[in-house]
Amino acid sequence: MATDPMGKLFSGLTAITGQTFMGTLFGPTPGMDPATVLDRLVNSPSTIAKAVAFVKEAQSVPPTSLDADTRLLLQHALHAVNTNGGPVGRPDLLLSGIADVAVKATIRPGDTSHKAGYLEFFRWLAMGKKDEEAPDKKHPVTNETIDHAHLPKNPDAHKCAGCGHTDSRMMICTGCLLRTDGHTTFVTAYCSKVCQTAHWKKHKTACKGQQRFQRAASTFQAVFYLFMEYISDPSGQRTKISEENGVLCVDSITSDMELGLGYRGDSVLSRMFALLGTTAPSEEARRAALMTEGCAEIMGTALSLFELLIRPTITSLEKIRVTPRNVHKPTRESKGPSGLVNYTTLWDHFILGATIPGGQRVILDFSAPQFGWAEYIAPAEHYIKHRVATIRETTREPFLGNPMLDMQQLMDPTSAIVNKKRREAAESLAATLKSHMVRSLGGYDKLLNAKGDEFKTAQEALIKKAESALEAYLRSFQQGHLYRFYLSAELAILVVDDGELYGKLKKVWYSKDKYEKLKGTPAVLRRVYLHRYRKAVGN
Repeated sequence: MATDPMGKLFSGLTAITGQTFMGTLFGPTPGMDPATVLDRLVNSPSTIAKAVAFVKEAQSVPPTSLDADTRLLLQHALHAVNTNGGPVGRPDLLLSGIADVAVKATIRPGDTSHKAGYLEFFRWLAMGKKDEEAPDKKHPVTNETIDHAHLPKNPDAHKCAGCGHTDSRMMICTGCLLRTDGHTTFVTAYCSKVCQTAHWKKHKTACKGQQRFQRAASTFQAVFYLFMEYISDPSGQRTKISEENGVLCVDSITSDMELGLGYRGDSVLSRMFALLGTTAPSEEARRAALMTEGCAEIMGTALSLFELLIRPTITSLEKIRVTPRNVHKPTRESKGPSGLVNYTTLWDHFILGATIPGGQRVILDFSAPQFGWAEYIAPAEHYIKHRVATIRETTREPFLGNPMLDMQQLMDPTSAIVNKKRREAAESLAATLKSHMVRSLGGYDKLLNAKGDEFKTAQEALIKKAESALEAYLRSFQQGHLYRFYLSAELAILVVDDGELYGKLKKVWYSKDKYEKLKGTPAVLRRVYLHRYRKAVGN
């Protein structure tokens, strides 16, 4: 009798979520949003128990009796149940694995089984929760392609800011107009010159505030992307960037390659893409690969840059945790061909909500490229309406520390040191840019208030200064003796921050040539290293 371990797994998950997923997305619990479904699966200890049962049944039969989908899910389920060193496991890895299977699977039309329902649901999640593809709704057959790379046209473009009259042909205030790739993002429209003149006294503060904010945001965006490229954690290096079936596939270094950082004594800071000579099929793909972790960086390691460049143009700020929807191009992260997989579209995304002078609410989303989105700032209501599935949490200033992040850094002191060094690099860059603006421009306000061409010239000079400063900082840091990776006697990846220990480790680390010769024989590589380590450092 044929076995169907995947079908049994999905039937078991039904008991956790209360969702049937048979033919419709929302079965016995109408209105339950996708984030709640994932929360129930991630937070229930039964999820890993179901995964363990799936693994046992799938491994109890010959591999040839399993279909390709089940074999792929087995690979992901093994990661989920074995990660974290035991029975606790990682439910999120199981769900990411289901999403990976769903994207690659062929679902038969009319199939109303648990398996088909779950795969259809997780494919929709992984591919970006596009409204026109939601599996719980019927959609008209159309050949029209919806552009999710850009927000729909701002409705304010057809509404007079003075009298409220709507018309398809309006006059536009060019002072606060912002277009992204020809698409209107920010606009203030008027039905006549009379309305515009009468409304100017009220609009003046908002117009100037909007212009300053847009200039600050474009400056921060350019500087932030440079920072993310030049001051990166080597353990997050991208080894391959490609596109497959509408998905951006980003491979990071494997565990073996990560150990190589310690074998060679590599610096804890490196330039993204440069370490391995990684290329991307397009500039958009390159930026997306760079920004997959960007949403957590802005108020973390890059906070000093935000405070210098954005803070002067806003009157209030809040952090907003959301689940994204209408993603243009999803990103799939993985560690090697058979390693851990993550679809960023499944999980929470952090954005910033701000108020600018004049009272307008705006969203800042500088990591938007990971979803293929062109706009990184937008009117709050317009952004949320089209790009947010669920608002999970809103935190207003003053922001407190992140207890989960603090716990992770306590458990992983190596990452804590790397993040500290990256934060110090950002602070150094902020000080350099501030000094440049005072010396060359008379201060940041002068830059933001400059006339059009003068602003562009000054902004280009500032960005060029940022890049040269980052190059110099990284070169000086990498030439230093301290803050290099090494492997302990237990082959744990640690960081040397002591001059005496550095002197001993110089006798232990492999040269790049020696490492390349030995990496094909891991047992020899490990044995020779540990012999050197115990001789120079001890146990």
